[in-house]
Amino acid sequence: MNFWKGESSQIEDLKNQWFSMEEAIEELALDGNKITESSFRREANRVDLNKEFAQIGKPQIKDEKLEGKGRPRKLYNRAFVEALRSFAISNTYVRVEEEPIDYFISNDWKDDIEVEFKEVMNNYLDNKHIYSAVDELTRIVGETIIQKYNAIIGQNKFLIHQNKKLEDSKEYYIGMYRGVEENANMLNNLAGFIKSDISESSAMLSKKEEYHIKLTLNINQQLEEILELLNDIKRSGK
Repeated sequence: MNFWKGESSQIEDLKNQWFSMEEAIEELALDGNKITESSFRREANRVDLNKEFAQIGKPQIKDEKLEGKGRPRKLYNRAFVEALRSFAISNTYVRVEEEPIDYFISNDWKDDIEVEFKEVMNNYLDNKHIYSAVDELTRIVGETIIQKYNAIIGQNKFLIHQNKKLEDSKEYYIGMYRGVEENANMLNNLAGFIKSDISESSAMLSKKEEYHIKLTLNINQQLEEILELLNDIKRSGK
């Protein structure tokens, strides 16, 4: 019974844990998920706030008012951070490496920056601290451009590798074609030789056949002459 009470108490403690963005990034970094603030914001948009996470409830976000004129900062509960850890951050860099090259050739990456800008700007405008937005917007631009630059470098390396494979395949098939061509020439030469040999053999057979016919006719004529001679002898004996 005490065990279940202890476990229930631990779950409640987890439910009541809240993190600033910086604290959440540090928490995620404990598992090797080193991400930037712009990456965190982008991945945070993927979290389903209506999906229960394990036993610690649904992911939540709230604003915490700070002393002075600073704008409120966002806080994320433990369920939100664990959701990021489990299905959002885990494959962030895999997705970046596998981004189609069209993503960078088109203006999609600019649209992504615009979405982040609008979110940040609206937050500042709502709290009337527009001049404080410059540093954060500059940081977002820098981080996003660096990330896209690194992704394009990865894409370029991938394309170079693919091009090398295509070149190797091209050389392989050229070699195969040459081999087939050489074999075809050999077969053509062999076919020509066989055709010539058949023609010569046919001519020789024709000559032999003609010779045998003449020889047979000659023998038949001689046999007829012998037969005629025998008949003459027989008639003389009578």
